[in-house]
Amino acid sequence: MREVLRRHLGNLLKIGISVGLLAWVLPRIGLADIWREIQSVQLNWLGLAFGLCVLGTALRAYRWQALLVGLGLHVPIGRLIKLYFVGTFFNTFLPSGFGGDVVRVIELAQDSHRAHEATGTVLVDRLTGILVLLAMALLAMPFSLNLISPALAAAIAALAVGGLVGGWLLFQQRLLGRVIGLIPEGLPFGAKRQVEKLYAAVAGSGSRAMGQALGISLAFNVLLIFLNYSIARSVGVDVSLSYFFLFVPPTSLALMVPSVGGLGAREWAYTELWPKIGVGAAEAGAMSLLNYAVNAATGLIGAAIYVSDSLQTMIRQRSP
Repeated sequence: MREVLRRHLGNLLKIGISVGLLAWVLPRIGLADIWREIQSVQLNWLGLAFGLCVLGTALRAYRWQALLVGLGLHVPIGRLIKLYFVGTFFNTFLPSGFGGDVVRVIELAQDSHRAHEATGTVLVDRLTGILVLLAMALLAMPFSLNLISPALAAAIAALAVGGLVGGWLLFQQRLLGRVIGLIPEGLPFGAKRQVEKLYAAVAGSGSRAMGQALGISLAFNVLLIFLNYSIARSVGVDVSLSYFFLFVPPTSLALMVPSVGGLGAREWAYTELWPKIGVGAAEAGAMSLLNYAVNAATGLIGAAIYVSDSLQTMIRQRSP
């Protein structure tokens, strides 16, 4: 029993955090009020948000491809888009540590037979998105100090600065080369050699590929802002677009809290930030849940792709 609990502790923690935050946030707003806002949603704006979410998923696949090309791996963009949709499904619906990034690594490693490069590019792919997000949050900070509490502002600033410094250090090859050199030889499973291969894959994409990945990350995060704007308009919230540049980065950072598809963490961030500028709590709660619904609908595309590909593989294996 203890072994089972230990093995699933991370999953239970994510479920517990999501349930706990939802149980704390939603009743304070009023579930009936949130449901009333959702019932009056304007489907044209919500449909636009869904389209932007699908486009954003494909855009991130192009970012991944740029990093792979930097390592000499030429994978068809159609395959990478499929893997990104499948990863979205796992990230959105499952609490398991077997998340979307792990799925992408495993699938690409099977295709290319280059596991370390697959792992390295997935890590850098995720990292470039986070670095741009942190930079946007830091740039927006001076304009939002009167909208958020000093404690929240300090936490966001510390996270942004720490993340940017950590990202910078990751690409200091000489410094990290020395750190890796301190790892003793003879560790089990050839651990030092495995770390060396992984770091070579992380750092080996080259400055051109990194520049392309950062540029695509910037485009994706701007698209994410317009996605959130569309969701707000779908529930009748009509505020200046500039507020979305202020609030979307810290809201996205909140999704780094362990949870199931961001549930709970997203609702907490929305209901803490948007009422500061006069948006109703029920409207903010509806915006957060509709954001999850849009991501979930995009994840269902990944589920269909995953099932279809699995069935085709089974059929090929059973064919004489």
